[in-house]
Amino acid sequence: MPEFLMKNKILTIIFSVILFSSLLFAGSILVNFEAFAMDNSIQLEWDSGQEINLLEYQIERSASGGEFAPIGNHSPKGSNSHYTYLDETVFAKITDRTYSYRIKIVDKDQSFTYSPVVTVTPILSTARETWGSIKAIFR
Repeated sequence: MPEFLMKNKILTIIFSVILFSSLLFAGSILVNFEAFAMDNSIQLEWDSGQEINLLEYQIERSASGGEFAPIGNHSPKGSNSHYTYLDETVFAKITDRTYSYRIKIVDKDQSFTYSPVVTVTPILSTARETWGSIKAIFR
């Protein structure tokens, strides 16, 4: 067998082993991640690809470009699943109502990766805003 064909075959084998190993230990890959403004809440939706050795999805939120903080989590359902999470804590009256969300994908060995960040502005009812203002007066 010519030397260049032998090198190509060896490289192909090495690449295949690396690819298989990464799939074996990967938690999940998100196929889609979106955020939708609802009345007084934000709905997050995502679809998973294959879920292998996945412990959980941790939902994180950032307001006004600040640090991300965990706001909830979701247990895995299995490969190729659809997930939703409703954030109903966005009704507090603030000047900048733009939120950023990401999902921390945590594996069973505690390693993790992050989803892309999505940004959304909630739709707040005036009644909810008024109630938030009244509550703020008595704090």
